[in-house]
Amino acid sequence: MSDLLPKDITGLWRNFNPEDIFWIKELEKINLPDIFLALSLSQRYHTIADLDRQLPMDRPIILSFHMEYFWHTDLIRWFRSRPNQKFLLLSDWKTCQDFWPANVTSVRWITWHHQLNKIISHYGICDVIKPPIKKFSSLSHLHEYHKAVITSFVLSKFSRQDLELSWHDVRYPSRMYYLQEGYHIHPTIQNYVKSDWFTKLEPIFSDGKPGTPLENSNWRHLAYADCAVNLTNESVFNSVCQVDNRIVELPAPYLTEKTWKPLLAGRAFIPVGQSMTIECLEELGMEFQWLKKLQFDTSLSDDDRLLSIMELLEKCQSLSSDDLWMLTFEDAYHNLELIKSGKFAKKCDKLNSQSLQKILNWALTFAQ
Repeated sequence: MSDLLPKDITGLWRNFNPEDIFWIKELEKINLPDIFLALSLSQRYHTIADLDRQLPMDRPIILSFHMEYFWHTDLIRWFRSRPNQKFLLLSDWKTCQDFWPANVTSVRWITWHHQLNKIISHYGICDVIKPPIKKFSSLSHLHEYHKAVITSFVLSKFSRQDLELSWHDVRYPSRMYYLQEGYHIHPTIQNYVKSDWFTKLEPIFSDGKPGTPLENSNWRHLAYADCAVNLTNESVFNSVCQVDNRIVELPAPYLTEKTWKPLLAGRAFIPVGQSMTIECLEELGMEFQWLKKLQFDTSLSDDDRLLSIMELLEKCQSLSSDDLWMLTFEDAYHNLELIKSGKFAKKCDKLNSQSLQKILNWALTFAQ
């Protein structure tokens, strides 16, 4: 398995061995023999055509997204195309606002502990947290707005010897929207990301070509082993969208190996991703007091969140790598031990057990 969970698991519930779908096997407590599963879906299921070809029309369906985010516009359109069919939508992400059609029930189901266990089984977990050599790390393969902002900012504010940084600058036209003429960017951010020196910056390679998620999960990389704080540069950053001419909150946060690696290395991180990252991890027992000491705030507005990260980094300019280590060590050590002890996994399972009743209520609506 090249990912942290098996992907694209489809078929009737009764045809699966619970051990084959271990991250959701708790649902065996509910009688679901005739329900069709479409679990841990990947990007190839993001289009309506693919969903229509693969999934039946005559059965309730449990869909789940864990390893990849979904295209909400396509998914909403597809749900509406089957108004008489019932759907249960599961994801790790805390649903902020219910904008799904009436035939969809959205429930949180956490797989983060299973993802961490997969990484640990391959790469182990940090035994001794050593003093860092550098201040910050920031790794970016794809050229995306939030990654460009962070990369341009840290290169402007910190010496290269204080950074473990990569900027592969791999471009896809759809991801370059912010460079289009007339696209509004906060003036402070624009000064960095649209500066002449950054738009002409040659790629920086401090890491190899990206591989599978599991291959990318090695926390022993210098970005974590040598650096006090990692900027996660997560796969998804935006936290709001437009649905039916209204602004709504997207389910968040979507977390990947980019966030798990500093945790397993016993290092601190600054979440460069969707809002609610810190809140959701604190709900599961983790601590981030050092961010609160520096008054780091998360906002739904993408630019406001980026400005908060930039402000936090400016506060750290005068700190040495040892200063940052002392500031962050207690939280990083606590979070590492929380994972090692199994307490993080137990808290994930506890939240999932609370979701079981919601899933049972959904199953009862068509069992009667």
